[in-house]
Amino acid sequence: MPAEIDSMAYFGEVPWHRLGTKLDDLTTSKEMIKAAGLDWEVEKRPIAFLRRNKELRIVDEFYATVRTDKEIALGIVGSDYTVMQNREAFQLVDDIVDSSEAKYETAGGLRGGQKVWALARLPKDILVAGEDRIRPYFLVVTSHTGGMCLSLHLTPIRVVCMNTLVMAIRSSTNRFAIRHTKGIHGRVQQARDVLKLSFKYYGNFETLANTMVETTFTDNEFQALLGKLFESDSKQAENSREDIFDLLSAKTNKRFAGTAWGAYNAVVEWYDHHKRQVQSNLERDNIAFERAMFDKGGFKQKALEEIMQISELEWPKMKG
Repeated sequence: MPAEIDSMAYFGEVPWHRLGTKLDDLTTSKEMIKAAGLDWEVEKRPIAFLRRNKELRIVDEFYATVRTDKEIALGIVGSDYTVMQNREAFQLVDDIVDSSEAKYETAGGLRGGQKVWALARLPKDILVAGEDRIRPYFLVVTSHTGGMCLSLHLTPIRVVCMNTLVMAIRSSTNRFAIRHTKGIHGRVQQARDVLKLSFKYYGNFETLANTMVETTFTDNEFQALLGKLFESDSKQAENSREDIFDLLSAKTNKRFAGTAWGAYNAVVEWYDHHKRQVQSNLERDNIAFERAMFDKGGFKQKALEEIMQISELEWPKMKG
């Protein structure tokens, strides 16, 4: 199944795959864990094997992470690996974001519970030019396989499956990663401090976006932008430049045509919806997920920075 959903719950719009339990209202972490089928635990258990002489040998340096409700192994981890239960991952969100303000919108498990996510909607949307609405979410992603850190993100992507989870991580404005080691439960305050700056980033981005709406961006400037984003003379680069240029005057972008915000929208729409992708399979999706965890920049971030440089715009000063 392309969505790779083991279990999930959601509020609001029905996901494209039409899977999961539909909720009638935004909910708390405890309610969401149960509705999403994530109210199970993981244990770290010793690994043993039979020698040729039929003697049982315990492997000291490696352990299996076992989902206890189904008695299935999710991964192989080292001796220093510390299990973080699903409820503890959700508790991180509650501790960092006041749960009375942020409500859970989607949550679920992928590949039998190997990866788990929870997505909470933040209370204040970003509004550009009084009508272009960007909804910010707070995302926590963890794994029980030993293959990735627990991570916290701010993202505008509503996560409903593996594909949107990859997109959300790639487009995350900021992230905080915690390794599954002994100190994992003691880093909440550090995560709170780091992500507090990210919440301020959203306010600054709203101010910048509205400034971009009022900033003229000519066709020549847009061609210069595309030249910086695609420096190659290849046919593929040429096609990409042409596709993005066409989106500059598309119906979806007509309101902001000729502005710096319109230029940014054209690039983002192409990257999110029109960029040609190699047809992926399960393994490629998994590799993309792991790489996305360490993506320090990204195409859309580079585009924004280039537009700001061409337009001589600066980030608003951080408040508070």
